[in-house]
Amino acid sequence: MKHNLKDFTFIIPIRIDSSDRLRNIFLTVNYLLKNFDTNIIIKESDKQSLYNKHLKTYFGDAVVYEFEENHDSHFHRTRIINDMIQMSNTKIIANYDADIILPIDSYIKSQMLLNIGYDIVYPFRYGVRGEKKVLFKDEFNFLEDSTKLVEQEFYKNNLEIDYLNNNFFYNRSPLGEGFANYGMCQFIKKDAYVDGFMENENFISYAPEDKERFYRFSVLEYKIGRIDECAYHMEHSRNHNSSISNPFMNKNEILWNHINSMYKEQLIEYYLKQEYFIKRQK
Repeated sequence: MKHNLKDFTFIIPIRIDSSDRLRNIFLTVNYLLKNFDTNIIIKESDKQSLYNKHLKTYFGDAVVYEFEENHDSHFHRTRIINDMIQMSNTKIIANYDADIILPIDSYIKSQMLLNIGYDIVYPFRYGVRGEKKVLFKDEFNFLEDSTKLVEQEFYKNNLEIDYLNNNFFYNRSPLGEGFANYGMCQFIKKDAYVDGFMENENFISYAPEDKERFYRFSVLEYKIGRIDECAYHMEHSRNHNSSISNPFMNKNEILWNHINSMYKEQLIEYYLKQEYFIKRQK
């Protein structure tokens, strides 16, 4: 039985820069389509459409897809997310990374919290073991032969989440094992998202925009909830668009430190002057 999430739109920005990225998008979207009656928008920004080449045949009309030809080496994720926010016409926006799977109850509990007055829900616990990193050992290069996607073991195991529990590892770091904070995915009422100034497009590529988003919505006094569960993060290779090798990293950190020092009135004044926000209000 599919659960009713018709009031959600999952927005997924993509750039398919590796075989495992393609695999993760395939698995994530299939998981959502299997379990929920909902809406999904994918926007791809790249030199050419690898979605049309590899994924369209699997998803068909179940996904709203938009392609932006873009020859920049950086992936301007915040801008693409804002494009999809404006394309959406549902009460709730799921800002959703292409590599994330949640327990079904996490989606349902998040919907309940949003329906009783919360503006934003983070559907995973903060801190140690809020994230389970899933490590697949694929035998195929899916970019070379995407027909092999249906032979991926998680898919062949009917996308049952218990399968992931046998394939995860915790990434040891100074923050602890499987530490989660503000990234991965958030469920946000569209009105709150837009009134709260959407995504800050001054953050480019890999950036601390996830910290800034949480700080901003907290200072602006939106009601924020959490689900006491983990999120499964399917691992993938990383380049400058998904690591601190991002050439915009220093600029992004400076911006975050600047915003992090603002109180409510200063935040509002800052955002009302941002060109991207002014342009999107027209």
